[in-house]
Amino acid sequence: METWISGSDGAYTEQERKDERIPDGYAVGDLKPHKMEALPKGIYYLVEKQPPFGYVRAEEIRFESAESREIEIEMVDKRIEGRVEIYKSDADHPDKPLGGAAFKLTNLDTNTATILITDKNGYVASGYMPIGAVERRRLCESVHIQNSGSERAGRIFY
Repeated sequence: METWISGSDGAYTEQERKDERIPDGYAVGDLKPHKMEALPKGIYYLVEKQPPFGYVRAEEIRFESAESREIEIEMVDKRIEGRVEIYKSDADHPDKPLGGAAFKLTNLDTNTATILITDKNGYVASGYMPIGAVERRRLCESVHIQNSGSERAGRIFY
């Protein structure tokens, strides 16, 4: 049994591009495919032993080898996706939901951010996204401000 780690064959370089040694469908920076020479005739299985973080283990691929032909097999991993759900309530009255609370959700891997605002039930959910490191920051919270005896709605930003 032969084992290897994806990427251990290296990536295509700028020099290989200049020398026209990059196959069609590949570009500088792409991982080189793993090649096995003189595979005896028979039935084989390509099995992923350990997927990279954030990916689902790929299904095994069955293939048959004949000594006189070249076989190209591609195994593609699927990303694990999830979403962030927030239920916001009043600190003094946990059973009272707070609508209009804004949160900034930042993906620390891509440095992209999304603003989420809770509905009247104090609930908000992000869209589905690849799992990874995220940071949640409260931007503002609904409050009531009393000023000279008159009450008005307002927001406090942190």
